[in-house]
Amino acid sequence: MIVNTCTVTAAADAQARDAIRKLHARNPAARVIATGCYAQRAPEELAALPGVSWVVGNSHKPEIPSFDRFASWRKCAATGKWICAGERAG
Repeated sequence: MIVNTCTVTAAADAQARDAIRKLHARNPAARVIATGCYAQRAPEELAALPGVSWVVGNSHKPEIPSFDRFASWRKCAATGKWICAGERAG
């Protein structure tokens, strides 16, 4: 599942986290890609949520269909989940 997030307000952040938690609770086997503004601003925060397998910032959102080829994946030290957010190379 792909969840597109917003981060205009703290309430928007909370709504994104709540939506991801609900999706995970309804389908614990599903893997979630969190993307959007919130994923760009605070990737580690989203990576810490249960059910989130990957975090993709706005900078790389158009590449989600080929995310297995992202050159700039990094592993979140705290969660061990994959994050791709930040400036795009080239």
